[in-house]
Amino acid sequence: MKFSTTNAKCSSYDGKHLIYVGTHTGSFKKLEPFQEEPYSQKNLQQINVLNKTSKVTCLAFGNDDRTEILVGRANGFVKVFDCNSEDNTSSLEVGEVGEVVGLGRSNGCIIAGTDKGTVKIIKYPETIEFSVGDNLAKLRICAEDPNQMVTGGKQLKQIVKVWDLETQQVTFTAKNVKKELELEKPVWENDVLFVDRNTVASCSRYGYVRVYDLRAVQRRPVQAFAPPDDQLSFTCLASHGDLLYAGTTSVGARAFDRRK
Repeated sequence: MKFSTTNAKCSSYDGKHLIYVGTHTGSFKKLEPFQEEPYSQKNLQQINVLNKTSKVTCLAFGNDDRTEILVGRANGFVKVFDCNSEDNTSSLEVGEVGEVVGLGRSNGCIIAGTDKGTVKIIKYPETIEFSVGDNLAKLRICAEDPNQMVTGGKQLKQIVKVWDLETQQVTFTAKNVKKELELEKPVWENDVLFVDRNTVASCSRYGYVRVYDLRAVQRRPVQAFAPPDDQLSFTCLASHGDLLYAGTTSVGARAFDRRK
């Protein structure tokens, strides 16, 4: 597959999308692809205060209207950014427990998870803290049921799990695909998400996308995609309608149709 890096605007594009980007250098930017210069970037914070620990490690919308963005950083800090005023409204420290890799809101509380496996339900007067295990790569909150959280990460112990935030207990643990030559298939979930309240999906550093039905008796994937023609590593996952979109480490993306 060939990719182009030419900065060219599609002539048929008539959307009004806004793109928010967090970078490894710590900058937080906004792009407006509908403008005459679609690749023009606006820095949304001062860049002269950034250092090596300022790397943006996680972005998530903080409300249903998508006017608030939660920004997680490698130094364990989370900032709440208001898209209308283009300013930070609050800042909080998750603690010296690793990089922030997952953010969301549940019943008004900010949920933050780190790569060390520490998850905090930040509420007043007392924050709830529990562990989901080391090598966490991602967590997300279910939009339809904010009491549900899905996690995934590196190694078999971090295979896809669904948690009840009220009890901080696991309600679903995925089962790995069948062994090959009596060897366990490697697991490295780079991203996980809720397709809906009964369906979760994951994408992997090892080049697979899997779908799980939380209502099914079996806990193995009900669908699995692995492009046979490329040795791909997937980094991030998004769901829209019947399609799953997985971003790759090779400057591209793949779409998978769940109806097939």
